[in-house]
Amino acid sequence: MFVLLFMPVDKFKDKKQRRIYYSIIVGVAIFLMMTFLLPMLINSPGTGDSRGGSDVNSTEQIKYILSNPIEYSGTLLNFLKDYLNLDYASEFISSMAYMGYGIGTAITLMLIAALMYIDRGEEKVRMPYVRASYFFSAAVCVVLVATALYISFTAVGADYIAGCQPRYLLPLLFPMAYFIGVDGVTTKINKNAMAVAAVSIMSYFFMNNMWATCF
Repeated sequence: MFVLLFMPVDKFKDKKQRRIYYSIIVGVAIFLMMTFLLPMLINSPGTGDSRGGSDVNSTEQIKYILSNPIEYSGTLLNFLKDYLNLDYASEFISSMAYMGYGIGTAITLMLIAALMYIDRGEEKVRMPYVRASYFFSAAVCVVLVATALYISFTAVGADYIAGCQPRYLLPLLFPMAYFIGVDGVTTKINKNAMAVAAVSIMSYFFMNNMWATCF
């Protein structure tokens, strides 16, 4: 929602429309926060996810983070160093419904990397503030996801974060690819043919992985 606050002024008909737009963005953001905060305020944080073990206690974990911010920061950074490693890409790109991992991770990453630059508009678009706001938002999201699992799924005071799966990064992957790529690249490749080829490659790996891991 933060990224949407950087909509260019020239996209609005007048100031009234702009105020309505910002009001909706802020309202939706507050609503989304309330869906997380209200259950905790009404029911208290609780004991956490029982699958994490008997030493999990959300209330005590929050107290630990607040009283030991430096220690937790070290734990978080050590975790993110491995969590964001491309060696784990197969776990969020080709993980098939707890049935195992399929093939095609490397080719999928290469395909995404290629499309980031060739499947773009040929007119150069300047949007440094939008890019910066997205990268900031993505970093905050990753930190909050890891912290949520530390609170609800990890033993109190542990120097590791449990239960935080690489597939949780998937919602950030495609917007990240868009914002890393740049517009203004001219190519003679037919866009329709390129789209068909890209979807065909992905469909092949998807069906192959479904057959091998699930069926």
